[in-house]
This record gives sequence, C-alpha cells and structure tokens, in this order.
Amino acid sequence: MSKKDLIEDLFTTGCYFFLIGLFFLIFFSIFSTGSRDKEIARLRFLMGFMPIILGIICMVPFYIRIQRKKHQENLIKQKINRREALKNEIKKLILKNEIDEAVSLFKENVNYFDYHNFSIDDELIKSGKYKEIYEFLSKSPSNRISDIPIFFRNLIEAKKEREIFSNYKDIKKMFISYSSEFYCVSDIHKRWVETCIDFNRKDEIMEFFYESVSYMRRDKFGMRITEILDFYYNKAVEFEENGDYKTASVILGVFVSQDIKYKDALVRYQKLLKKLEKENDESKKMKEKDLNQVVDPNLTRVVSDEGINKKYEFIREIGQGGMGIVYEAKDRKLNRKVAIKKLKEELSINPREKKRFIEEAQNVAILNHPNIISIYEIVEEGKDVYIVFEFIDGKTVNEILANVDRIKLEKAIYIIKEVCKALSYSHSKNIVHRDIKPSNIMIANPPVSPFDKEGIKEGFVKVMDFGIARELKDTLTRLTGMVDTSGTFAYMAPEQHLGKFYKSSDIYSLGITLYEMICGELPFKGPDFLAQKRELAYKSIKEIIPEAPGEIEKIISKCLNNDLEKRYKSADELLDELEKLKI
Repeated sequence: MSKKDLIEDLFTTGCYFFLIGLFFLIFFSIFSTGSRDKEIARLRFLMGFMPIILGIICMVPFYIRIQRKKHQENLIKQKINRREALKNEIKKLILKNEIDEAVSLFKENVNYFDYHNFSIDDELIKSGKYKEIYEFLSKSPSNRISDIPIFFRNLIEAKKEREIFSNYKDIKKMFISYSSEFYCVSDIHKRWVETCIDFNRKDEIMEFFYESVSYMRRDKFGMRITEILDFYYNKAVEFEENGDYKTASVILGVFVSQDIKYKDALVRYQKLLKKLEKENDESKKMKEKDLNQVVDPNLTRVVSDEGINKKYEFIREIGQGGMGIVYEAKDRKLNRKVAIKKLKEELSINPREKKRFIEEAQNVAILNHPNIISIYEIVEEGKDVYIVFEFIDGKTVNEILANVDRIKLEKAIYIIKEVCKALSYSHSKNIVHRDIKPSNIMIANPPVSPFDKEGIKEGFVKVMDFGIARELKDTLTRLTGMVDTSGTFAYMAPEQHLGKFYKSSDIYSLGITLYEMICGELPFKGPDFLAQKRELAYKSIKEIIPEAPGEIEKIISKCLNNDLEKRYKSADELLDELEKLKI
C-alpha cells in the first residue's frame, strides 16, 4: 500500500470515528438529562468525545498533505511564470545579438529549466537569426534545450549552414550527429549531396547515405528507406550520365556493401567499374608505398618459365580461407619448407585487376621483419596466382581461442606488443595491414615456451597477409560484386566500413583483437557493426574480468575511439603504453 493510499484510508477512518463520536454525544445528551449520577454522565461524555478526538487525529495527515500539495502547486506556478519570463528575456537578447548576455542569463537560472525546457521555437527560427541561435546553442548546456534537431533541419532546408560553419568538417559533423532525426526528410539528403559537391568531397556522399540506411533497416522503416534508396539511385544515374563515374560508383557501392537489391544497382555498379578501368590507368592510381625502396627482383618475381610443381613439392593442404587454399610445400632447390597460397580463380577474370593485385603483393614483399611472415615470391602460372611465403609451424590466435575461454592477460599483452613491433615497421614503409584480426596472427611453436622465465624467442609472434588479404577481397568485390565479410567487419575500424583506411585503422583492429583475447568474446557482435562501434556499445572489461587492471580498460578504450585524432598516433605509442603495464 502506498503512502497516499494509507493517508486516504486514515482520513476515511477518521471521518467514521468523528461521526460515531458525534452520534454518541447527541444521543447521551438527549437521554441522560435526568441522570443524577455525575460519574455516569462523565463516562457517557467521554464515550462520545474520544472517537471525535481519534477521528480528528486520523484526519490531520490528510489536511497536512492537502496544504503541502497547495504549496507545491504554488511553487510550480511561480517556477513556470519565472521560466516563461526568462525564456522571453533570453529570446529578446538572442534577437538583439546579445549572445553572451543570453548565455549568462541562461546559465545563472539553469535550475529553472528542467530537461529540455528551453525550446528553439518557431519565433526564433522564423527570425532568421541562425548564426546567433547556433552561437547560443554552442555555449549553453544542450541537455536543457529542446528542438535542436528541428533547428538544424530548418537551417539546412534554408541553406544557411554555410553562414555558420566555416569549414566542411563542421558541417559534416552537424549532418552526421543529427542523421537519425533527419532520415525521412528528402531535402536533408539533397543538401548533404549539394554540400559535398560544393566542397569537392563527392567521395563523402556515401557516409550520410550509409548511416541513414543502417538506421532505417535496423528500425524497419520500409516506406522511408525506399524513398531514400530511390533518391540516391537516381543521383548515381545522374552522375553517371554526366560522366562522373567515380562518384556514381561510390554511391552504388553502398548498395553493394549493404547487400541492398534495388533495381539494377549491382549490374550498374559492375558496369561503372569497367568504365572506370577504360577511362583511367589503374597503375597510376596506386598509392606510393616507398619509392626509394628497391625491390630485389629475385625475391618477388613473377615466374612463368618454370612450373610451380617443378620448383616446389606440395606436401599437404593446410587450410582454406577467403583468399584461397594454403598448402605446406618444400622448395626442391633450397630444401626448405614453405607455405604456398593458391589464390581464388576469380582473380583471373580481369587481367588488369590481376596485374594490379600482383604489383600490390610485390610492394608488400619488401617487408623484412622478425614479426612478419616473409613473402619469398609470387608465382603466376597460366590463370593461377600463387604466393610463396615463410612456413611457420604453429597456430593462429583464432585457433587458440577456439580451444580456450580466453588467453591469459600477460600472454595476450606479449602477443599484442609483438604485433605492435610488426606494425611499427610496416607503417614506417607506408604499408597498412588493413586486416588485423586473430586469424592473421600466427603463434609459432619454438623449442622453448616464450613465457618461460629463461626468455622469449625473437620472432615467436608472426603477422601475416599484410595488405594482401584486404586487397584481394576488395579486388574480388570489384570483379564479382559479391562482398566477402569473412568475419572481418567485427575487426574493421569505423572508417574502413566507408572505404577509407589509415595507419590508425590498424590500431583500432588491434584493440578489438586484444579485447577478444582477454575477454573471450568480441566487443561488437553485429549485425550492424558500424552503428555499434559509433555508439561504443560494448561491455566494460571489468564486467567480464573484475580483476583486470584499469589501465587495460583505458588502453582499449583509446584504441577503439571513433575519432582518429584521439586514438594512439602510432604503434610505437601503443607499445610504450603496454610496456608500462605492471602485470
């Protein structure tokens, strides 16, 4: 029973007692007028008077409650009146362009404004004082202000955002921040596209599109998603008709990456890629990897005069993956074990793409580091392409995790530190791995355990598929239109979902890998990985491992920061942080 119900019941009981006592008093006063016994008369009086007293006592809490309620209502009315007066005063100051005074008045009386009480209403919006309103918003506590998305929507529809924001980055932040509020408004998407074109950022068009589609698919907005898909599809067709094949392919790339079967988007996307091939020389578009490096032609040559079976003895198949089939083999001349990866046959569909991939693999083959699996040569035989690389007798971290709940913290830290050394070296050569994950980290089987007190064998941890795995997947996507996820989405940095990558993207993936090793589970489980990553929707390490040191939580949190500027600047910086840990 609530306090309110108890007070009401007491009041009802008190009324009954009062009426009963009153009845007794009247009754005894009528029928005991002739009584000569004063004691009996006094007793009868008490019998009537006591219920009245008891009834009044029971009714007191109800009376107090009524008075308190009236007092609270008066306070609320006073607060509302004061708040309305403050609102009007603040609006007048904003319209007079006295922003600092308006902000100062708002902050001084912020207690009068509960959650979202101050509204950016029609009066302010219709005034056209967008710059002044935005300046007020940027300086005031936004959690006390309502209708901010409506203000931004009006701002964009009025095409006034250029008057407020001095650069593209701020405009982009504003669009993305409020995308969930704007997804059903076609004018917002039009303005986003126009803004990207104005700033010569056509490749950014897909970001808002991707965000909107992910949001609406998650919340099942069928009609609205069709409208937006139609808008972007028609925009891609318009770009294509104007000869801008690159921008058209970027937009249609979202349809492909999201597996959206809409009209002829997939077919048109594949045709656009062929047009781009004819229009541009793909080799000129390759990023400069290290022009001063001289690649040993004997190390990474394309062999066609000597068959793969003549030079190498194939022993057994080790496994199959997204890139192709891996074999254990023996170099007949050098009498050493090697691993040979036969790449997927789809690579031979387009000779230009095949050549591009082989050149990319040759650039990666310059890497020579104890923590990186060495590539010996790339062999091209007919339509098939083979990569011959160092054979490591051991297991991947992924295979180890399949047999244990989680890897001990000290061992996980050791592995990550070794990977940091590999990344530090590759990044110094301007080569980004792009596909760091447990299945690409190999743990060799040395004679002595690396965790014994005697010491740690150099090169025990080996990183493989530097840039090659991701490059092959991208190449196959361009050729076939099929997106090969292979579990990689869980480890990709947010910017990689949008087709971009940087050195800090490897740091992000390494943070995911460290989390999985010590927690035994992925931080982001999908299916909408990008949304989860942007919202940082993952369990705290302390929830899973209460005894884990707080420094680990901070390290992983910095690795998984969505803002590239707030992540570790380099693998060396992350390595230094890990070296400071006392475990």
